[in-house]
Amino acid sequence: MEINKNLLWLETGEKGEKGMALTVRFTGRIGESAGMGLLLTGPDGYRLEQKLFLTEEKEAVFFCPGVNLWDPEHPFLYHAAVTLECGEKILAVREENIGFRTLEKAGKELLWNHTPLKLRGICYRERKEDREGTKKDLELFAAAHINFLRSIYGPFSGYLLQLCDEMGFLAEDTAPFYEVGQEKPALQDLPHCREEFLKPVKRMLEDGCHVSVLIWSLGHDCAWGANFRAAAEWIRVQDPLRPLTFHLPMSIPEEEEQMDIWPVHYIDWRQPFDVCFDQMVIFHTPGAENEIGYMTAQADYEVPVLHEVWSPVACHNRDEILHDPAVRRFWGESISRFWEKAYRTSGCLGGAVLAGTDEDGRFEGMGKYEWGILDREHKPKPEYRELRKAYAPAAVLSSRLEGEELTLEVENRFLFTDLSVCRLFVNNREVRDMLVQGKNGSERRTDGLTGEPGGRQKVTVRLPGAGKQTAAGERMEIRFESRDNGRCYGEYSLIRRGERKAEEGSGPENKGKAEAFSIRQQEEDTLLIGNRIFTFLFSRKDCLLREASIKGRRVLAGGPMLNCTGFLPGDWKGKTIDAKQDGEKVLVTITGSYEGTIDVRFLLTLSPDGTIDTSYEVLRLYRHMPHKVKAQIGISPGGLLEKGGSWLLAEGLETFCCTDAEGAKARMSLAADAPWQSWHHICEAVITDQKGLGVAVYSDGSDSVRLQKDPMLSPEAVVNDRDGRMHFTGDWHRMEDACGNYRGTETLSRKKGDCMHLSFMGTGIRLYGPLDINYGMCRICLDGQEAEIAGQYPDKVDFPGMSRGYEKRYGVLLFEAHGLPEGEHSLTVTVLGEAQEGAQNTYTSIDYAVVEGIRYPEGIRLHVNQDYNYPRLVRGCYMRPAAELVPGRKETFRIRLLSGGEKGEWK
Repeated sequence: MEINKNLLWLETGEKGEKGMALTVRFTGRIGESAGMGLLLTGPDGYRLEQKLFLTEEKEAVFFCPGVNLWDPEHPFLYHAAVTLECGEKILAVREENIGFRTLEKAGKELLWNHTPLKLRGICYRERKEDREGTKKDLELFAAAHINFLRSIYGPFSGYLLQLCDEMGFLAEDTAPFYEVGQEKPALQDLPHCREEFLKPVKRMLEDGCHVSVLIWSLGHDCAWGANFRAAAEWIRVQDPLRPLTFHLPMSIPEEEEQMDIWPVHYIDWRQPFDVCFDQMVIFHTPGAENEIGYMTAQADYEVPVLHEVWSPVACHNRDEILHDPAVRRFWGESISRFWEKAYRTSGCLGGAVLAGTDEDGRFEGMGKYEWGILDREHKPKPEYRELRKAYAPAAVLSSRLEGEELTLEVENRFLFTDLSVCRLFVNNREVRDMLVQGKNGSERRTDGLTGEPGGRQKVTVRLPGAGKQTAAGERMEIRFESRDNGRCYGEYSLIRRGERKAEEGSGPENKGKAEAFSIRQQEEDTLLIGNRIFTFLFSRKDCLLREASIKGRRVLAGGPMLNCTGFLPGDWKGKTIDAKQDGEKVLVTITGSYEGTIDVRFLLTLSPDGTIDTSYEVLRLYRHMPHKVKAQIGISPGGLLEKGGSWLLAEGLETFCCTDAEGAKARMSLAADAPWQSWHHICEAVITDQKGLGVAVYSDGSDSVRLQKDPMLSPEAVVNDRDGRMHFTGDWHRMEDACGNYRGTETLSRKKGDCMHLSFMGTGIRLYGPLDINYGMCRICLDGQEAEIAGQYPDKVDFPGMSRGYEKRYGVLLFEAHGLPEGEHSLTVTVLGEAQEGAQNTYTSIDYAVVEGIRYPEGIRLHVNQDYNYPRLVRGCYMRPAAELVPGRKETFRIRLLSGGEKGEWK
C-alpha cells in the first residue's frame, strides 16, 4: 500500500443531525480491511472516539456532536488524532488542533458560521527566523483589533498559522509568486516550468491545513498563464471549500473560470467599495470624467470584493515625515474612512493595510522600508495607535452632554460577540448604572451594555459634576474594556467646545483688572505699546515687531509673519503701520508685501492681559498657488502644506508643552529635542522659560501648531549658495529653482573632483540640498577629515509618492555636525561623479548651510496654522481640500504672553 501521510487532509464543515462534520481525505491505495480512527478531545473535557471502515472513496466523514464553533472572537480548538490502519498495521497518523466552522459564499458575501465576514486586516511579511518576534507581532495585532492577516511575498509558516488558530486570526495564504511576467521573467506559460509552479503551491497547502486559513492566493503582481491555471485547478480539487484569489484577475480570460474573491489594490477612498475594479487600469489620467480623476475599468462578477491593500502608511513621503511627523497621525483619518466605508458596504469583504512591520533590509528589493505599523524591533509606531482606533469594535457614533447626563450612541462592530462583554469607563471611573434605549425606543435601566453584533444602542449615564468638569476645551475620556482580560475595545476623547475667552488679570502679582494698554511712545522709527507688565516694540521701517517683553524679559523676537509652507514668498517689505486706542486695547494694522508674491494686511488686537489676536488677510496674489500634481496612483490636491501665521520666539525659552484635542500630550526641551514637532487640533500649547515666562497658544481644538528653528535672529548664520563665503572650484552651474530652494537657487556639478569650500566660525553646521533623480554622490569633509559620503538620489521607497517630472525634494539635510570647539572650521564638499544604485546621473547640488555658535543665536518660529495638507499622500489615502491663500479671506489665531505661574483656559 502507498499512503502519503502528509496528505491526510482534515476539514470541518456543515452541521448535520449527528453533529459537525469532520472530513479526512487522503491519497494512495488502500485494502479492503482499511479503517480510520479518530480521537477528539477538548479543553472542556470533551472526548470522542470513533472508527470507520473505508472504501475506495479516499475520504472519511466523522460527525462530532456538541462541539463549540471556532470564530475570530472565540478561537475554540480541539485536538484531533487521526490514524489510518490496515489490519494491525498503521499506515499514517496525523495529530493537530482543529476548529469547527462552516464557510460558504452567498452572492457577494462570504459567510463564516452563517455570519457575513468583515475583515479588519493587515498585510504581513513574516520573518520566519524570528519566532519570538512573530508571536509579539501577533499579540500587538490582536490588541489593535486586527482579525485578518494577508501574507505577502510568500506563504505563512505552519508556526504562524498555528498562532492564528489559537489567537483568532483569519488568514490569506499566498503562494511565493510575485511580479512574474512583469519585473521577473514571463514563465507563466512555459510547459517545462509547470512543476516549478505546482511544487510551492502543494507545499503551501500541506502546511496550511488550518482553520484560520480563509483564502488561498496564487501570488501578486503576476500575469495569468497556463501554469497559474494548473495551480488553481489543483487547489480546487484538493480544497473545494476555501475561496481562491489572484492579484491581477483582469488578466484571466473571460472564458476561463474566474476567481472566488475579487481583489482590489490602492483604490481611492471615495470610490465604491463593492465594484470589481481592474487594478491594472486604476490610475490618475487627465480628462477622466469623475471628481477623483481616475481612469477605471471594471467587471460585473457576483463575488465578494476584498481590498487587499488600502491606505498604505506614509512611508513613501519621507520629506513630509521629516518636516512634519504628524503626517503619520493624519494617516489615521485615511484608515478610519476606509474601514468605515468597508464596514457599511454590502459586498465588500473588508481590507488590509500595508503593512505589518518595517523591513530590515533582508528581503530583495525592499531595503529598509518603513512601511509598517510596527518598527523593525516589533514596537508600535504612531500608525499602530491610529489603526487601533479605527478598528475598535465598540464604536461611539455620536455623543451629547447635557448638564450631568452623557448620552452615547454605541455601535457593536464585533461579528460574533455581544457588547455585554464590555465595561464602560468615563474619566477612568467604571459606570455601572446606565439607561439603555431599545430598538423600539423603550428605555430600561441596566448595569452594563447589551448591544448585539452589528447593532446600535443609545446609552445615557449620569455623571455628577460633569458640567463643571467638562468646561470648554477640557476633555472627557471614554473607554470600553473587556470584562475578562481588561483588553481595550475602544477609547475616545470628547471635547467640550466653547467661545474663546482669555483669563482676566496677568498673574498673581496683578490681581483684578489688568492695566490698560496705551501707545506710550512714538519715535521716528519705533512704536512702543504696553503697560507695566507687557511691552511691544514695533519698527516703523519694516512695520513688524522687534520684540515683546514681559517685565523686561524678551519673549517674542519678531512677527507677525505669514506661514505658507509649500509656497516660497519673497523678502518682506513693510509699507504702513498704524496703531489706535480701542478702550483698554490697542489695534495695530500692518500692511506690506512679500516681494513678487503676496500683498498682505495684519491686524493685531493687543489686550492688557497679554493676549494677542492676530488676523491676516491676503490682499493680492502675484503668483498662483501650487497646482494639482499627478501621483503614481492618486493625485495631489495642490495648494500649500500649511497656511497660517507665525511669531518668532526669543532665545532662552526652554520648554514646550502641548495637548491636542484627543488628549495626547507632549513635553520637550527645546534645547535638546527637534523643535519641528507638529500638533494638529491643539487645545493647549505653552512655551516658557524656567520662571514660567513665555507664550501660550489658545485654540478650540481646530488649529495646528508647529515649532521650527529659525536663524532670523542672526541672518548671517545662513550661508546661501550665492553667498561669497561658499567658494566653488571647477565646473559648477548656478540654477534658479524657486519651487522650494532657499531663496530659489542652487548650485550643482557632476564633474568628478569639483569642490565647494566653506570656512566658518562656530560650534556646528548643517548643510542642505535637494534630492532628485538626476543627482548622485558626494564626499563631505569636516576640518580636513572625511565625515560622510552623501547621496542625493531619492530612496526607492520614495518613488510611489512621486510623479514623473515631480521627483524633486527640497531642503533635505545632507550633513550636520554639532558640539565642535568654538572657533574656525572648514567644510568641503567634493563631487564624486558617481551614481547611486538604480540611478544614472551624478550631479551634486548645494542649496545652503546654517552655522551654529554663540555668535549665531537661533530663534524658534511658532507657526499657528488654520489649514494644512499633505500633498504627496498617494495610493488612495485621504487628503484635505487644497489649502490656499485666497484674497479677501481673513484668518485669526490667538496667543498670549504669560507672566509666570498662570494658565490660560477656555471658558
